[in-house]
Amino acid sequence: MKNIQQEAIRNLVLPLPAIAEQHRIAEILDAIDQAIKGTEAVITKLRYVYAGILWDRISAFALRQKEGGDGGQISVRQAGSVQLGRQRSSDASHENGGQPYLRVANVYDGFIDTSDVLRMQFSPHEREIFSILPGDILLNEGQSLELVGRCAIYRGRPNVFSFQNSLVRFRCNESVSPEFMRAVFKLWLDAGRFMQIAKQTTSMAHLGAERFARMSFVRPPLPEQERVAAILGAAEDRIAAEEMVCSKLRLQKQGLMHDLLTGRVRVKA
Repeated sequence: MKNIQQEAIRNLVLPLPAIAEQHRIAEILDAIDQAIKGTEAVITKLRYVYAGILWDRISAFALRQKEGGDGGQISVRQAGSVQLGRQRSSDASHENGGQPYLRVANVYDGFIDTSDVLRMQFSPHEREIFSILPGDILLNEGQSLELVGRCAIYRGRPNVFSFQNSLVRFRCNESVSPEFMRAVFKLWLDAGRFMQIAKQTTSMAHLGAERFARMSFVRPPLPEQERVAAILGAAEDRIAAEEMVCSKLRLQKQGLMHDLLTGRVRVKA
């Protein structure tokens, strides 16, 4: 409601337990709030640790390269292929016999959700260009400014999905690990580097495949990339576990608020 009259609020009827029980209910809900805040603090700390590990490893390698007379910087384009997706046709969502394709709504930070996939027609040549293979990294090309560059690695079966031009596909060459490159892109997202190169329109921001391809980073040897990726993978697993705990606490609080504040469940003072 845009407006609520004071009289309507005055006339609301609510269960009112004894003051001692009110205090006990408040204590229970406050304890859950504190648990949620504590878990959120752990998640924030783990994310800083994640970023710190990557920065430290890349910086250490960059220093070794510099001392050896080589800066070690290469562009994204030198590490693999960059491909913008196909333009969406006007009746794409109704082409049930077409090829399923992924779009911004399917690509989240670290995972791809294929529960809501649309279809459109792709020619055999287009399917060859725009098909997705395991290990491909999909990045949000058109999004709100703070989410441009959000990315995930595709780990499904090959050539099942194509992708729309709201996404950019990065396919690694033999010199880089997909897990390491996803970590680099995640770091750029969190550090605001994608925001710096994005172009803002009236409705959304665009990463730009060419601007993205020109971005540079330090490339360690492949064994070192894999070691870094393994460490970061363990950190991501810990973050995911803490986020699950936080989600369960929020659901628990929601259920308790309903039960305790409606009088459905009573507590002893």
